[in-house]
Amino acid sequence: MKRNIALLAVLISMFGAQIALAQSTANFTRGDSIVVVTTVNVRSGPNGSLIGKEKAGSQGILVGGPKLGGGYTWWEVKYANGMDGWTAEDFMQSSTVSIQTNPGVVVAASGSGSQSQVQAQTAAAAEATPSLSQLMQELQQVLNKLQAASH
Repeated sequence: MKRNIALLAVLISMFGAQIALAQSTANFTRGDSIVVVTTVNVRSGPNGSLIGKEKAGSQGILVGGPKLGGGYTWWEVKYANGMDGWTAEDFMQSSTVSIQTNPGVVVAASGSGSQSQVQAQTAAAAEATPSLSQLMQELQQVLNKLQAASH
């Protein structure tokens, strides 16, 4: 029983470390569809020379990155108009949102919907999904019960 408790404690510790690691990484992954939220500079590389600009609302696909440079996280973007270059992450957002609410149920919205529709769907999904802190609290409660039962 004590071995199971120790194993559960290690899993909780590892799970917490993975959460912290995930929170410190980039906000996107290669292949994500994005939209720029303001006019952006498109560069030859991370913090490289200027090769063009994209207006707010321009869409693209992330094909490279992330790379750090000049205080920003940079992504190589293949824009819908054919331009290909590096843009800082701070000036883009995902143009597709997909949230797992319950096993087997996915709420999805694409950039073609209105922002209020995406926000409403996201809010509904967030209400139905327990937060990471709630899950960690529940795991801690299980650990406490196991420890109490072993004494």
